[in-house]
This record gives sequence, structure tokens and C-alpha cells, in this order.
Amino acid sequence: PRPPQDVERRGRAHASLAMPSSGVGSPQAAEWQAAVAASLECANNRGKFANESEGVLGRLDRALTLLQKQKFSDEAAILEGTASKQQVVHFLMDCVRNRFLAWRKVSFLKDALTKGHPQWSKAFKDHVAGCPTCQTVDLAKDKPVPRPDTKWPIPFALELLAACGVAIPLFALGPGCNCLLRLVLFLIGLLCILLWLAFEGLFRWRRAFVLHRLVRGRDAIGH
Repeated sequence: PRPPQDVERRGRAHASLAMPSSGVGSPQAAEWQAAVAASLECANNRGKFANESEGVLGRLDRALTLLQKQKFSDEAAILEGTASKQQVVHFLMDCVRNRFLAWRKVSFLKDALTKGHPQWSKAFKDHVAGCPTCQTVDLAKDKPVPRPDTKWPIPFALELLAACGVAIPLFALGPGCNCLLRLVLFLIGLLCILLWLAFEGLFRWRRAFVLHRLVRGRDAIGH
């Protein structure tokens, strides 16, 4: 049998491994603080914000994710001890306001920072309440984009343009058409073809606008 002292030491070792360690002074906590400092610097410099905000936002996201993965016993204290919380909130909201595609990442950061952290919850609430700019940002998840009240039934009209552009010039080739009528039919067909090509170009370069403004319901092209 093992001596009682050896058993006791092993028991303490297993207990220490089972308990989450402290994160103060850890590389993950240091990186979180560095990412916060970078976001504050970026928020106070519009030129730097325009060029580096996306990268800084990604750094904040990675730093918080790595910190939470460690499951430190004092994780809440590390996050709650973050300085200048409201300025960080303003930086996050500005990221969404200037680049809407960042809303998902910012929404994740907000949820992670406010869950179980009352000081962060208060920072978000107080800052948004007192900042008219940030009040325009909506981080609601899975919120459907409102459709305009009136839309044009483009799919059928597009098919009609293509059909007319081909069919009308063919009628001009039929017997019994004089030269003037043939010219008119040809010009009408050419106009239909040009309108069709113009719409195809619009759909290619402004796809979001076409799907949102010009196409109705589930008949949307590429829906």
C-alpha cells in the first residue's frame, strides 16, 4: 500500500488539475487587453478606422474566443475589468454602421460580453441610450429584411422582352411586309433586345438591388 502522504499529494494534484486556473497574467488575457487597446486607438483615429477596423474587429473576436476557451476561474473578472467599455461599444457599433456585414461578428461579441457580465450589459445599454449614432445600429439576429410595398413582376417581363426581341424581327421577314414596316418591326425587336441586355447587366452588377426592389416574392431570380 502507498504511504498516506503520497495518496494525499496525488489527491491534491488531481484536484488542482480539475479546478480552473487563474487567467490573470496569462497570454490570452494579455491578448484580450491588447485587442481592446487596438480598438480604442482605432476608434479615436478615423483614418486608422477606415483602413484597419475590420482587422481590429477580427482580433477582438479571436482574443475573446481564445480567452473563453481556457475557462479561467476569473474569466468574468478579467472581462469586467476591461477599461473604457463604452468606447469599445462605440467601436463595435461603428464597425456595423460602416460595414453591415460585420453585424454577425459584432452581435456575437455583444452576446459573449453581456452574458453574465452586468458591467458590460450596462455599458452597452448606457452608451446606446446616449449616442444617437449608435442608436441607428440594429443587432437583432435573424431579423427579416423588410420588402418594399410595391414591386414589379420582373421575371415574366424579362421573358416577354426576350421573346419579343426575337419574334418581332422574324415577322418582318414574312411575305407582304413593305420596307417601312420591316424597318419598324426590326427597330422594335432591337429595342426589346437592348432592354433585355440592359436588365441583364443591371442584374449582374446590382444583384441585391434587383432582387430587393424589382422582383416579387418567391419568383425572385436566383432565390
